Amino acid sequence: RVRLALASHRCVSLVLGVYTAFPLSTIRGELQFRDAADAVRMTGVSISDNQVRRLAHEVGRELIARRDRKVLEHRRRPLEPRTAVVPVAVVVEVDGGRIRTRAADFGPGAHEAQNKEDEVACLATLSGPTFAADPCPEPPESFCCPRRVRRLVQPMKGATGESGTAENPDQSTSPRPPTGGPEGIERWSPARLVRTCVASLEGSTSFGPRMAAEAQERRFSEVPRRAFVADGQAYNWTIHRGYFGDFEPIVDFLHAVCYVFSSAAAVSPDQGKRTQSLVLFSSTCSR
Repeated sequence: RVRLALASHRCVSLVLGVYTAFPLSTIRGELQFRDAADAVRMTGVSISDNQVRRLAHEVGRELIARRDRKVLEHRRRPLEPRTAVVPVAVVVEVDGGRIRTRAADFGPGAHEAQNKEDEVACLATLSGPTFAADPCPEPPESFCCPRRVRRLVQPMKGATGESGTAENPDQSTSPRPPTGGPEGIERWSPARLVRTCVASLEGSTSFGPRMAAEAQERRFSEVPRRAFVADGQAYNWTIHRGYFGDFEPIVDFLHAVCYVFSSAAAVSPDQGKRTQSLVLFSSTCSR
């Protein structure tokens, strides 16, 4: 790193750790720098608000440069692995969200506010057994209970074909108990071991190489069991075809359930028929 002219180099770690620990909902104008400086001073290190701001921007620019340099190196030659261990199974998950942005260097307040879409990728190593047949050929029980599914899909889709009526907290919303299996059965789904994330506001042309560089550093291409999980957005599958074509493509079931639930709600207003349709449609999607 460049010289920071501080009494102790641990100031950098303290500033970054404190600065990134504050929830985004609490950040208003210069408040984040002031709070971070106060927190660092509690450790016995003398630092000003302006110094925290300078360090945060300086290290941020350095991290951006290192990120971009890694992408260029990935295009020219294989990156040096960050780990000596090759995982047994990996998954790359990507999805888009919504974020509210504002123009920089305008002082306090939201200037030139815009709604933009961000892309976030999760790259995880997994551990779990293999099976000759599908260990879960039918949807999980929780996806066969309309009330629970509605609570899941409403934040994701907003409108799901039903009005957002209040639920009685005393009324049970648990799905029907599973049948046909012994109690205490061992978990069949893989367990997540290590997760890293990559995020951007840019398009798939720029974001795809960043995901690929992260995957290469973590030796994902050497793993025999690989999966790529995303919803139906064309953006995501452009990245899959361009950089993860040999990963098993899997549609994010939660997003599929949003449309399944809406379809079941449109079939009939009767709760019983709606439940039957939900189970039927979910079973079809899971196969």
